[in-house]
Amino acid sequence: MELSLELASRVKRASSGDLAELAALRVEQGWYGSEALLRAIHTWDHGRHFILRASALGDDAALDPATIIAATSAIMAGPVAVIGNVITRPGLRGRGLGHAVMSATLAWLRETGARSVLLDATSAGQPLYQKVGFVAQERSWIAHAPLASLDLDTLRKRTGATHVQLRAMDDLPVIAALDQAAFGGDRLELLRLVASASDCWLYTAGGAGEPDGYLLVRALEPPRTGVRIGPWVAKTAEVGAALLAAALHPDAPWLAEIASVGDPQVSDPPVSFSTSAASVEALSLFRAIGGTLELDDVVMRLDFDSDISSEPGPVNTTLRPVAEHPEWLYSWLAAMVF
Repeated sequence: MELSLELASRVKRASSGDLAELAALRVEQGWYGSEALLRAIHTWDHGRHFILRASALGDDAALDPATIIAATSAIMAGPVAVIGNVITRPGLRGRGLGHAVMSATLAWLRETGARSVLLDATSAGQPLYQKVGFVAQERSWIAHAPLASLDLDTLRKRTGATHVQLRAMDDLPVIAALDQAAFGGDRLELLRLVASASDCWLYTAGGAGEPDGYLLVRALEPPRTGVRIGPWVAKTAEVGAALLAAALHPDAPWLAEIASVGDPQVSDPPVSFSTSAASVEALSLFRAIGGTLELDDVVMRLDFDSDISSEPGPVNTTLRPVAEHPEWLYSWLAAMVF
């Protein structure tokens, strides 16, 4: 207990100078580095990265004292928060480092007024999350495919008469209410920061006034090519199909953009998104057009005002939704932030 308390007291907020090391840590886990996303979270007033350095272990660590040995990231958008990027360096696991950074992260979220906290848990991380109060809610999925393998004719047949337009990033405020209804909190400034730090394209569906859906396409960071779809929010299956059809059209501007880098994959770039099992329409649509779906991790949730048991057990379906219309959320910005 004394060691745990001592470690928790040494958890600090990361600085901008730590982001490259955090991105490298992500790559070591087999994830995308996502440095632009890490920077957007760091810049946002409601985002934080928490780190623990090797100096916390004293002479017990054969590492430079400044080396990051454990980390988390978190966003807080009103009542809903998300934790991601939970990493403990290999060789140092099982020593309470993950518990220390998670405790500090949850303390910050509680203090800032979050009601519910979500995360996408690997099988290795689930015991820790259960220990601090999270319960399993649903499975998560990764959807991916080379663009050329997707049946775009079938996709277009599902779009109906929905009108989709490519919008300037300055138009992001038009999707604010829609995104909040699907996600559960106001994260518009985070989306703006992500867009300003990456090559992004915004599509909206519907006529004048508030859109019926939107989709953000984000180019993957070098050296990889291709794009990530998400957030992808739609009020109906027809709207969801229309947005995806526009984003994957042969004349889509992101194709020209990644062609400019001269990568040999550019003739058949990969398309991917991540989402939860609750996004039935998105998963069904992508499967219908030839995409590959892979079970990934488990979405877990902690409610600060909940007395639901955190004992290991089956997926919990009794927690009240944190969003007004969670069924509208077809895909996440990223597993780190949903």
